Amino acid sequence: MSGEALALAGLRSVTLARLYLQQGHHEAARAMLEAILEETPDDGKALALRDRLRVCERPTLRVIVEPRAATIAWQRAPSERGDLHAVAVTFGRAHPQTVRVTSRRVAARDGQVMVDCGEDPGSIVALLIAAGEGSPRTLAVAEPLSLCP
Repeated sequence: MSGEALALAGLRSVTLARLYLQQGHHEAARAMLEAILEETPDDGKALALRDRLRVCERPTLRVIVEPRAATIAWQRAPSERGDLHAVAVTFGRAHPQTVRVTSRRVAARDGQVMVDCGEDPGSIVALLIAAGEGSPRTLAVAEPLSLCP
């Protein structure tokens, strides 16, 4: 029986929603939590778990720095977005006015791409953007890194 069917049958509990999450059944957990919150909108445990589930669904981005290169890795990019770009901006260490911008079109919901950082990178910031209709929309920003000499 699916999470929606159990919720409709009156079997609603935050514990059951947690079990669904642990098993990777996010939609069933979401349906269970929505059913609980329809009945008791101020259920603190259900509200907290729903908020935690929302955080888990956001795209994430991280940068792994290697000599003269960096790997930009992302997870949970919206699959309906067809025009995703991983963007890296590096600033020179010896000459901070030296800025290098690299953009790579990516298609996968999860993945990684390696970018050249130049000869003397001092810091790097990376973004995942959706460049569809209208202006580009930032989906995720990696923690900026300053590289020690």
